[in-house]
Amino acid sequence: MRHHIATRLLTAMGELAARGEDCGTVERLAEMAGLTGAQVSDACQVLRRNGLARHVRHHCYALTEAGRKAAAEGVDVFRGPRGPIGPTAPRRDSLMQRAWAAMRVMRKFDLARLTVMASRDERWAYKAITKYCAVLRETGYLIRIDAQGSTRGRRGASSRYVLMRDTGPYAPRWRKPKGEVFDPNTQTAYPIKPEGVE
Repeated sequence: MRHHIATRLLTAMGELAARGEDCGTVERLAEMAGLTGAQVSDACQVLRRNGLARHVRHHCYALTEAGRKAAAEGVDVFRGPRGPIGPTAPRRDSLMQRAWAAMRVMRKFDLARLTVMASRDERWAYKAITKYCAVLRETGYLIRIDAQGSTRGRRGASSRYVLMRDTGPYAPRWRKPKGEVFDPNTQTAYPIKPEGVE
């Protein structure tokens, strides 16, 4: 089966990352992936929108940590530069998409560290990420532990989260009016269960 354009680019960029190269030029990536320069440029924008690649310098791109993981896992989610074949791609480089990518890298984290990793100086970032993590915990994506690693500790500044359900590169979406979290990676909706409700 022929690989889709963005997937071919993701694979080529993964090979560069494995070699320790900091980034690949459009020309180099086109040669490695068997694509035209225009195809590489368009596909790079798709990967960037989904938090899988970043622009390092003029016409030179590299994978993010989430992109490296996706390349290593052989993820094939794009039909081409214009859209996905299965899971719905995030529409923009959102705070929650960046937070989710950071969770997948760190696996265990506190809210302050996660906010630093994901925020681009949004004033409301910490509050929004706190609410998002609470919702992910209520739907089974995260568990909360205290400073000693116990899951019985109370919420507080020293509490940390552990990612338990890593379903793929796309951030689960909180559908507040429906009281659920929709996972675009698996096309599954999970009802939100308030803390303390079995």
